Amino acid sequence: MLELLASVPTKLHHLSFCHQSSPLSDASSTTNLRPCRIKMENIPSAKKLAQVNNLKSIVNNVRQDTAELAVYALSDRRSMRNLSPASRQRNIYLSPEENPSPGPNFNNLMSKSQENSYSKVTDGMTESIISRARPLNTENHGKSSLSNGFRCYLSLNLQCDEMNDPRARPITNTSLDNDFEESLSFNLPSASSNLSEQTPLLQQDIRKRDQNGPVPINDQQDVERQYPTHQGHWSKISDLIESSKIEKFQRFRLIGRPKSWDFQSLWLKSIQTPAQVLPAVTLGLLLNILDALSYGMILFPRGLAPFSKLGPAGISMFYVSCIVSQLVFSCGGSGFKGGVGSEMIEVVPFFHSMAQLILDDMGDGNPSAVVATTLVAYASSSILTGIVFFLIGHFSLGHIVGFIPRHILIGSIGGVGWFLLNTGLEVTAHLDKMEYKTTTLQKLLDPETLLLWLIPLSLAIFQIFTDKKLNFKYYLPAFVMLIPVIFHTVVASFSKLDIPNLRNTGWIFNGSHGEPWWHFYTLYNFSLVNWSSVLKCVPAMFALAFFGILHVPINVPSLAFVIREDNFDIDRELLAHGASNVISGLLGSVQNYLVYTNSVIFIKTGGGSRLAGILLALTTGVFMMTGSSIIGYIPVMMVGVLIFILGIDLLREALWEPRKKLKILEYITVLVIVIVMGIYDFVAGIFVGIGLAFLSLVFQTSRLSAIRAIYSGEVAGSTVRRNPAQSWYLKNVGKQILVFRLTGYLFFGTIASFEKKVCSMIESAASSEQSFRFVVFDFFLVTGIDYSSAEVFGRLNRNMSKKGICLILSGFGGREELQLTLESVGINQSSGVKMFKDLNSALEDCENELLKTLYASQESRNQQTMLVGSLDVPKLPISHLNALVGSYGSPRRSQLRLAAATTLDECPGVAKHLHLKEPLRLILQIFSILTDKK
Repeated sequence: MLELLASVPTKLHHLSFCHQSSPLSDASSTTNLRPCRIKMENIPSAKKLAQVNNLKSIVNNVRQDTAELAVYALSDRRSMRNLSPASRQRNIYLSPEENPSPGPNFNNLMSKSQENSYSKVTDGMTESIISRARPLNTENHGKSSLSNGFRCYLSLNLQCDEMNDPRARPITNTSLDNDFEESLSFNLPSASSNLSEQTPLLQQDIRKRDQNGPVPINDQQDVERQYPTHQGHWSKISDLIESSKIEKFQRFRLIGRPKSWDFQSLWLKSIQTPAQVLPAVTLGLLLNILDALSYGMILFPRGLAPFSKLGPAGISMFYVSCIVSQLVFSCGGSGFKGGVGSEMIEVVPFFHSMAQLILDDMGDGNPSAVVATTLVAYASSSILTGIVFFLIGHFSLGHIVGFIPRHILIGSIGGVGWFLLNTGLEVTAHLDKMEYKTTTLQKLLDPETLLLWLIPLSLAIFQIFTDKKLNFKYYLPAFVMLIPVIFHTVVASFSKLDIPNLRNTGWIFNGSHGEPWWHFYTLYNFSLVNWSSVLKCVPAMFALAFFGILHVPINVPSLAFVIREDNFDIDRELLAHGASNVISGLLGSVQNYLVYTNSVIFIKTGGGSRLAGILLALTTGVFMMTGSSIIGYIPVMMVGVLIFILGIDLLREALWEPRKKLKILEYITVLVIVIVMGIYDFVAGIFVGIGLAFLSLVFQTSRLSAIRAIYSGEVAGSTVRRNPAQSWYLKNVGKQILVFRLTGYLFFGTIASFEKKVCSMIESAASSEQSFRFVVFDFFLVTGIDYSSAEVFGRLNRNMSKKGICLILSGFGGREELQLTLESVGINQSSGVKMFKDLNSALEDCENELLKTLYASQESRNQQTMLVGSLDVPKLPISHLNALVGSYGSPRRSQLRLAAATTLDECPGVAKHLHLKEPLRLILQIFSILTDKK
């Protein structure tokens, strides 16, 4: 490489040529220089050529620096003081105009780089650092740029540490030189030591130090600040806390050093930063309150007698789940600093199903036992969901969740929307249970009940239609908060309207009667729990966990796309969700997850920091402890509006928006899932959807042909170069070779049409007296095969053997799993099936078998020629020969003999060269096709 760089000036005059060598070039230069596509305007100038000439010396200097570093690694810094790298002349990376002298000019260069590096610091500090760094004396330390660079960088860092820490000792040139020499000192045997052939090159203390680990270095010696990192056995857990460990340690260290405090830092960290996130925290708190009033209130089926008064308990459980998830995500669990955690509202239908199951199993004779068992089932489902989340994240299986068909999730979302509409009617119209009967319709149309549900439903529809036209992110919270304001304003305007009467008629919720937020913990009575009923809820728990894990792979990438966060880890988010759900279940609460909508609103309003998330959790906890008394003044229509809005949005997302995106079968699957979930059962709807998705997949994939292409032997031939006679013959008999190129995954859905196609082609060929002799199946593009498909090939082999057709399989090079699957059903060499690694080998074998007929006919004709001698035997025309060979044998054998006879008679240079010996006969046969001259 150095010789090539040195020869650049001598080769500039022929850089534009690729294959020619200039006679003016030096004989010692490289001869095969091919600088193609170099334009004349890109040829370097004389100034740049001067820099290129210095490359050789620069490379030598770099090699010497590498050698010095290798010596430093083997040296001991506690002996051999005042020894620096060997002095040498070197050229700095400057042009000749900037550095005309060969001597070192490193101090000037470093002073320039220091001024550029610290330009962002205040002017006074910059001048102080530069003035104190310039007078370094480097004459006693050789002229190594690497050594001087370390010394200069070390001086800057030490002086910066001195300015930040007043307790640091003053730095002088002498102390700096001693520190630097100590960090680069050697450990060599002294002159008085006895040296012999057995003296180890590496001293004892060095070997001990190497065995114990790396050489310990302090902050002043480790100029690159590369601290060693240690990982525990559970790397996934350590990764969750490693990101915030250093930052937290530095903060605690700062708190423990009051002398380092200053007013500006206190104002920035304690007042200004929290004040900047207060608007986002306020909005996030408002969203949590609205969600708690809407979905926490319906956490228990209020239409059932044992759960009719558990609305406040559901709100408290909602807050606990929300606070736990927010703290886990904001304290380093999630990669999204402004992520908002909340209760998983989509699990409410599962909770109602479990509550109904427990009530049916235990009866309503002991309401306390029913409530205690239901609470244990709720908390157990949260723990189970967290374990599933944690296992998927720990084993890095987050990408597998994406394999679940999307239309199943869409149908589940639609089922949740249907459920929310039913729940909204139950809450606003005070229905015991939503049943599709005439009695339910009569109660909904009753004049005393009609306005209770019609007003919130109308307001929800109005908000949905106006939200599209008003592009205002605070429109929904403002719209919902105006409902109680207007309601109580109207109540205060009319004296006939009083709060107690409105509670009795169903316009306002009944109060919690002074229950504290922790009252739901008193309902946990493990002595009353019926564990057999809890075990009966396990299928619903697993269905709930299955439905819960579908949201994370969807919400996380969607949130990352909106906030432009490219470095997210789905497995880390799953681990965080697992921790938050397990903790929530242990605290007696329910499932939670990262809410996409709330997170987007929270981040866009200035809450994109972990401090904002922690403050949101704290304010939510404060409101949970102090705000339970306001439930008795909340209008029912306020909660009903929120439930109706979400239900209509989910139904629109599931049924209206994908109507033109999904295929017919997929859309029918979505409709069936929504109807089954809404009318019959939520868990059954998920399993019905999975079954329909499986049937839809089989039906759609079965319509795809497993045959990529079909070739005849006339078109598909091997790559073997054959003589004209053989090529002529193979072209005539190539119809007896049939090649199928298969593709995709062969399973029971696609193999039926494949078998039908193959059998029909064989039967049609046999009926037209043009039967095949070889049928080749190429598996090169096949990704896999199941047992049903393998049995089909066994059946084809048995049918073809009866008809004298040879089955050949190819494309097994490096595909042992396919070959083993076929061998498991008896397809091997002993069954008469030939297997080859590629299609070319299979075709070559077929051609060789066909050529044997040609050679047999040729030998037979040679023997006849030797017997008759010189007798003049009249030759029959081809038409008579065709009738003769057709009178005996099968159509395949007749075609082969006819083709052989035609080849020997009509192929150029075949019949007339039979009496010659090799290699003259081969040469004449080859050249006979090029000319008709003798």
